[in-house]
Amino acid sequence: MGRCNSCGRELDDSWKYCVHCGAPTKAAIPGAIRPSAPPDAGSREPTATLPLRWGSYRARYVGALLMLFAGGLLVQATSAYSLPFLGIGFALHAAGWGILPGAGWRRALVIVPSGLATVLVLNGASSAYFLAIPLAAWFLVRQRPWPSYLSLLLLIGAAAVLAGAFPQYGNNALVVAIAGAVVAASAWLGRSLTVINGRNRMRAR
Repeated sequence: MGRCNSCGRELDDSWKYCVHCGAPTKAAIPGAIRPSAPPDAGSREPTATLPLRWGSYRARYVGALLMLFAGGLLVQATSAYSLPFLGIGFALHAAGWGILPGAGWRRALVIVPSGLATVLVLNGASSAYFLAIPLAAWFLVRQRPWPSYLSLLLLIGAAAVLAGAFPQYGNNALVVAIAGAVVAASAWLGRSLTVINGRNRMRAR
């Protein structure tokens, strides 16, 4: 796979035109008419056009989401009386990254940092900042452009508030629930920033 000289996104070797922006690739026929970019090109998931060796895009996406969150929750449920939850949760979290549609090297790169971050959050509200690592990993695997990473600020700000509001470890369940909701909101904000960025690029053409 190469990258589009126009928008910089990954291309399949068989494509004659970039499906994201419509620019011709090296495989394009000289003198061919350049197609207009699809009207929804700015909001299309970069990973949605990647060829999959098995399964459907939606099934793998939904399954990965469930496994990532379930794995993280199992890790947070770990205590001296439920140590197996730690290994099961970490393995489930890793499996979620393994099936998420995306470039293989990106998925492999984030498995350990993201899993370790969920373990570190066991230390309480003061460690909620570490959830920025799985969120950044999500943006990396989903091939989000740089503006989407600005949504990490929302999570970091929320982590600061949680650390001040819940200094006691006994509130960890509530902290995890709130932090999880903020992670989801930040992911959607990152998605929105991706759409806005894509549309702006289309207008610039």
